[in-house]
Amino acid sequence: MIRACGAKGEIRIALLEVKNLKTHFFTEEGISKVVDGVDLVIEEGEILGMVGESGCGKSVTALSIMRLVSPPGRTVGGEILFNGVDLLKLNKEAARRIRGKDISMVFQEPMTSLNPVYTIGNQIEESIILHERVTRAEARERAKELLALVGIPEPANRLNEYPHHLSGGMRQRIVIAIALSCNPKLIIADEPTTALDVTIQAQILELMSSLRERLNSAILLITHDLGVIAEMAERVLVMYAGLVVEQAKVTDLFRRPLHPYTKGLMNSISKLVSENKRLEAIPGNVPNLLNMPPGCSFYPRCSYAQKNCQKGIPPLKEISPGHKVRCWMHEGGVA
Repeated sequence: MIRACGAKGEIRIALLEVKNLKTHFFTEEGISKVVDGVDLVIEEGEILGMVGESGCGKSVTALSIMRLVSPPGRTVGGEILFNGVDLLKLNKEAARRIRGKDISMVFQEPMTSLNPVYTIGNQIEESIILHERVTRAEARERAKELLALVGIPEPANRLNEYPHHLSGGMRQRIVIAIALSCNPKLIIADEPTTALDVTIQAQILELMSSLRERLNSAILLITHDLGVIAEMAERVLVMYAGLVVEQAKVTDLFRRPLHPYTKGLMNSISKLVSENKRLEAIPGNVPNLLNMPPGCSFYPRCSYAQKNCQKGIPPLKEISPGHKVRCWMHEGGVA
């Protein structure tokens, strides 16, 4: 098992290690390589951020870890090692025992993950009864405790309500309560604040941070919002067209982004101090995954592009300790 040094200098054990993960979608038009060689490591108790444009493969990476990819998608290669066990080699029943108990997921839109015809209590209790040896009464008491834990007022009354009775922020807290129901070691949060207003976003992020401190669960935080990454994560992966193009500690990434795509994302953020400059946009569009350009997938949009950028996909090169980039411009190891 890998050991790594955490943000505060403590020794941590790698909880999840993903190696060369490939998840492709087989369509009538061809093979769409949505995830095409992703590597990542999440340490115990760590918050790892994953950022990138829509369609870059963030959510499919998460669904692959959860073993929830459905046809026409299929995980065709790689390893997903959770506590040293390759999840891709488990049968469906063994994977189901881990999913929801040791690894849980908070989805982007709570109304699509909550069943509108079942009460809040039923939906929390279902997860507890499925994975724990408890009675219905014990599960209900646990559900009430979970609602209190995530800041739901009058939890005993809320158990009998339906999702449509609650606001968007309250529904997201319910989804988080379900994810926490069996004390998971890893929580995957896929855009957990996207559909919420700014005030509720801040409350949800503060809740997740406090729960992580209290429960010592690791979190894979998927978002397109660099502000959320800066506030929450310790390390960050930047994804583009199915690959990790840069990874670093959050402080290093914001201080010194190396990949041209990461620089483009940084330049597109509005600043609190006005410099009387227009926000910069990354030119062009995300490539069609059915017809990828030769070489570096960012080449057609890159302002630093050279002819040799088309010679092949660059490797993920470590430029400084913990800071890796996938770019021919840095292949010599000099930033």
